[in-house]
Amino acid sequence: KYFNQNTDLVIICDNDGKIIKANQSSCKFFGHTKLEIVGLEIFNFITNKSERELALKRIYESDGISRFHFNNYMENAKGSKHLIQWEANRNQDTILFSGRDISEKHNIEKEKAYNSALLKAQFNVSPIGLALNDAETGTFLDVNDILLEATGYTKSEFLELSYWDLTPKEYEPLEAIALQQLKELGHYKTFRKEYMRKDGTRFP
Repeated sequence: KYFNQNTDLVIICDNDGKIIKANQSSCKFFGHTKLEIVGLEIFNFITNKSERELALKRIYESDGISRFHFNNYMENAKGSKHLIQWEANRNQDTILFSGRDISEKHNIEKEKAYNSALLKAQFNVSPIGLALNDAETGTFLDVNDILLEATGYTKSEFLELSYWDLTPKEYEPLEAIALQQLKELGHYKTFRKEYMRKDGTRFP
C-alpha cells in the first residue's frame, strides 16, 4: 500500500539496473504503464551522459556501501527535465531507488542566489552611501564604502551601531514615522534628515 500510494518515485531494480517494479508515481512521471516500465534500465532515464556514468560508478564501484544519495536531471513523459534527489539502497539481489522531484526548490534557491549576488554587486558599486539594517533592532548588517567614507567609521565600528546611533535626537520622531510606514506598507515615504559622523559633525 505504501509503495503504490507514495508520491515519491519508488523503483525496484535488479543489480544490473533493470526495473523490476515501479510505483504509480514513477510510471506517471516516465510515461509508462507498470508493465511497460519493467525491464527498462533506470539509468537510461538520466539525461546527461556524464551524470549517468557517475551514478553507475558510485553504485557499482563502491564495495561495502549499501546506501547512496545523488541528484540527477531526468526527463519525464512530456520531455521536460526535472532534478530528482535519489536515495538508493542496495542489497544482495536488488536496488531500491526512492526519488523526489526537487526542481522547484532548486530553481528557487538558484534565483535567490542570483538576486543576492546581483544585490551585492549593486550595493558595492553604488555611487551613493548604502547600508543594510535589521528591521527589528536597527542594527547595521552591511555598509558600502561610500557611506563609511561619509561617516568616518571603519566597517567593523559601523556594524556595531544602529541607525539610532547616527540619528540626531530631533529627527527621532521622523524616523519613528518612517519605521511605522515601513512596517505597514513595506516602504516609507521620502523624507530629509541629517546623520552624525564619528567626530560628531553632521551631514544631510
